[in-house]
Amino acid sequence: MLYFVKPIESDIGKLHQLLVHFFQYVQDNSPSKFDKSSQFPEWYSYTSNSLQVLEKSLKEFVEDFDISEKNDIIYAFTLANKIELFFESMTDEQGNMLNIPIAKDFPKRELFLNNLFLHLYKSQLSSKTSTFFEKIGDVSFGEYFTEIKNSEFSTKGSLLVCPFCGIHDYKLIESEGRPPFDHILPKGDSLFVFSSINLKNLIPICDACNTIKDTRPLLYLDKSRKVRTLAFYPYSTGDDPYSFFVFSLTCTLPPAGVQGQWTVNMSCNHPSDPNFSTRATTWLNVFNILSRYSEYISNKSNYYIGQLSKKIKGQTLQQAEDIVDGYISNECNITPFALRNATGILLENIFHKWILQDQSFLSNLVLTTSSPLATNPNPLINSTDYD
Repeated sequence: MLYFVKPIESDIGKLHQLLVHFFQYVQDNSPSKFDKSSQFPEWYSYTSNSLQVLEKSLKEFVEDFDISEKNDIIYAFTLANKIELFFESMTDEQGNMLNIPIAKDFPKRELFLNNLFLHLYKSQLSSKTSTFFEKIGDVSFGEYFTEIKNSEFSTKGSLLVCPFCGIHDYKLIESEGRPPFDHILPKGDSLFVFSSINLKNLIPICDACNTIKDTRPLLYLDKSRKVRTLAFYPYSTGDDPYSFFVFSLTCTLPPAGVQGQWTVNMSCNHPSDPNFSTRATTWLNVFNILSRYSEYISNKSNYYIGQLSKKIKGQTLQQAEDIVDGYISNECNITPFALRNATGILLENIFHKWILQDQSFLSNLVLTTSSPLATNPNPLINSTDYD
């Protein structure tokens, strides 16, 4: 991914903490009867309304499951919610593969687990109006996203651009649907349901990246979950990943009367993280980054060249180089603020750096724009194609 997101504390995290509290109580006390007054956190009793489906499910868990089932599910829930651990390491302390528990690990109770966790997410956490939000007061899922979006406003502006691709912004909360959160570890297909209401597993992401991610395993190299890998954890601290990326651009079809085609490549190097390259490879593969970037630049190239042609018309090659260099430094400079607030600015930067490095292309552009007969805003493209 390009940049990390600053996590914040929120009362909506209480829904997950309710389950943490409940499972810990059951593990420590082995009750045979369900009693929400002792098994739920104190805040749950502050209002009279109740989460009836949740209470019914947990009553079934306490009174109908045998001890070994309870212990196995509690262990899986506890382990599955150590989300940062799975992004940090592929093995446990004994060197065994660190596998992430899923609902399918419990075929006898798979339906129960899906019903419990997915109901809490769909009907309580992600719903605009729910009993849970009535119990905790003036907070909502949408307000939580707004808090995340503005958590670094004073230094980095609002979080407006998807951190996974940098080329799409988010849906508008009020007029386009629910907040643009989704699970970094997917809950569907009886997979990572144990962490479906954990805020550490809910990340801001654009529709395009979320659709692509859901078709590819993130922390595994295979869909059968036999081989682990690593990935960037969105709520990490430290320097943003993009600062360690080096992008290169190759023109595979010059824009001579047709739209040009470019291919983006990337290398990376981190001075202290030996697994940085593995994480970057996961990001590139899961989110299909290089193909998307190549297509984006190719589609935008006419516009970039047309705008540049206006700026350098009548200039010498040296003056044109200075104009492009100034544009890179000022108009499409990659800063933490720009990356979070301006869609596509990274790719615009990459393209203009390529123009500066490709002397033959820039020289040809200077010659064609310097001609007294040059009226096309993009002289390397047919006017009909440009329009």
